[in-house]
Amino acid sequence: IIIPNYNSEAFLDACLDSLYKQVWKDFEVILVDNGSTDRSPQMAENHPLKPVVLRLDKNYGFAHAVNVGLEKSSAELIALLNNDAQPDPLWLKNLVECSEKYPQMDFFASLVLSLEDKEKILKDASKLAKEIHTKNPHFILELIQNAEDNKYKDIAPTIIFIMDKGRLIIQNNE
Repeated sequence: IIIPNYNSEAFLDACLDSLYKQVWKDFEVILVDNGSTDRSPQMAENHPLKPVVLRLDKNYGFAHAVNVGLEKSSAELIALLNNDAQPDPLWLKNLVECSEKYPQMDFFASLVLSLEDKEKILKDASKLAKEIHTKNPHFILELIQNAEDNKYKDIAPTIIFIMDKGRLIIQNNE
């Protein structure tokens, strides 16, 4: 799990706590810090989850942080997680099981739900996945084709992308 970070002291503990509570335990967390000026890198280093913390000298942006994390990771599958996300305890288990069930797929995405109102969909990540697939047919979506039909209600919500590391390239458009 790669978490790009910049000055997230206010919410990083909740993110790391939610990862600590994951049912699926076979994962590494790499937090790539973009030169934060708050205590968030130290908070991550002292968290019981024990993420790998990579400190950059300045804020290079999301894409650069992800690429730094990709180079450090030895995992076969990569999950990208925003530092303010709080995934459900079944989130990673469900995503990994989907990747095993559909090995021909390259890209999996979850819904983004409001922390205050878990019934409120803030973003359907499948729309982003479809856009990526349109631009690059090697990225294929399977999970949430239609958020309203509740077909994948057992997939835990949060903002996430899980991909085959060998096929993932993040472009920095900044």
